[in-house]
Amino acid sequence: MATMKRSQMVRYDKVFFLMSSTSSTVTRDEDGNQIPSYSEKKVFGRELNVSDSAFYNAAAAGLRPEKQLETYAVHYSGQQKLKYEGIVYSIIRTRNNGDKVILVCERVLGNG
Repeated sequence: MATMKRSQMVRYDKVFFLMSSTSSTVTRDEDGNQIPSYSEKKVFGRELNVSDSAFYNAAAAGLRPEKQLETYAVHYSGQQKLKYEGIVYSIIRTRNNGDKVILVCERVLGNG
């Protein structure tokens, strides 16, 4: 079995929360509008840079990728949103990378 050098090891030192909709719990705001509620799953990962080409390709499709986060694929099961550093993002694209998954995200307007 080959051993990895310390410089080759990936460090997952960022915490974010994958958000799953919970249809059983509905809350309402002061105007009576339904507010969806979410359960949050804490995962560790790392932040990646959004490349210029990825940004411009997404912009051509009307999307604005702001963050790319990588975690182990076993943690991701199709969630549509995540919370990172207190900000809610929509997951607009995923890429499998072996046993890892890269989540490309754009900020949700109104933070929810």
